[in-house]
Amino acid sequence: MKKRKRRIIAVLLCWMLCGTTASGAVQEGEVTTTIRSGEVRIRMHRYGDEKKEKGWEDLEHILPGQKITMITEIENLGENCLIRYQMTAEAKSNREIPISSFSGIPGNCVRKGEYFYHTDVVKHGETVRLFTAFTLPETWEQGGEDEIRIHVAADAIQSRNFTPDFTSEHPWGDQVIQKVSGKTGDQLRILTPRKGTCRVVLEGDDIITVPDTFFAEFGTLVPGDVIQGELQIDNRSGRPEDVYWKLETEEELLLEQAELWVEKEDGTVLCQGSPSEQSLGQFAFLETYEQNEKENLIFFLRFPEDMDNTYRLRESTLTWTFRAVSEDTTVPAGQESVKTGENSHVILYGCMAGGALLTGILLIKRRRRRHG
Repeated sequence: MKKRKRRIIAVLLCWMLCGTTASGAVQEGEVTTTIRSGEVRIRMHRYGDEKKEKGWEDLEHILPGQKITMITEIENLGENCLIRYQMTAEAKSNREIPISSFSGIPGNCVRKGEYFYHTDVVKHGETVRLFTAFTLPETWEQGGEDEIRIHVAADAIQSRNFTPDFTSEHPWGDQVIQKVSGKTGDQLRILTPRKGTCRVVLEGDDIITVPDTFFAEFGTLVPGDVIQGELQIDNRSGRPEDVYWKLETEEELLLEQAELWVEKEDGTVLCQGSPSEQSLGQFAFLETYEQNEKENLIFFLRFPEDMDNTYRLRESTLTWTFRAVSEDTTVPAGQESVKTGENSHVILYGCMAGGALLTGILLIKRRRRRHG
């Protein structure tokens, strides 16, 4: 199945934090980030009239050939998603009831195997129709009483980073439905991401962080997303400075499976690896900057496509601390730093959503892509 990588650029606030003046030349500045994970969630509605003014009520008597209004819809309460569904009718007498007994199936649905697939993305808050009526076949024998049960099941899967193949007999590939326990509200926060930049200015004995739009607020992310932000370093201190950085979070689980890498503008990779493997809470060496040197760094954070329901609907904060140390100053005792050429420290944010079986999430089972 064709895979698609999506970049989401961070959105942010704008503020300035100045570090305290140190007796030597150790300065720090902090930036705090809120992280939030999301979900895919759908709800089914069924009505017994064309105007949808009354809910569905079971009928006592149905005659062969009688068309019964049964408007059945799915409402999307979560992430933008794709929907598939199946419906069956069973008679207590075990007499066969064909799928053609259901009518009003939308034209943008295709039938593959046991499922009907909506080919259009269903956006947050939208409602789509599954079918509108049920008719018992005219050839149905009327002798004696029988009981008919109609079953409808719907699945949803995130539309981002997922490309179905509607020419295949299995458009969604080999997916596994993972049910979710617990009831959640219907509210979903959706933000529009924009490009983010943070400036770190070394000036005298101060370090100033100016996060114009750097990783302060995110749109809701889903498995397979890649976010990026730009860090601008400007050394005005009048001396060479080693720059370190540290990430602290209340919710390390959100970063367990993420992949972080930092690149220079020429593509040189300063660090790459799992945030959880890079000593969360310790300072990591970033780079040495000469007097008046400026540089732009690009931070990337990727969430694998196989993140499951363990990571849904979580929220925490991340605190970024930047530290500048002049060459004649050591890092204070008890605050060790991690020097690394290939594995530096971590970056921010966690989010996931999968798909849902009504109140469930559909887990994407595809191999994790590696940065290349």
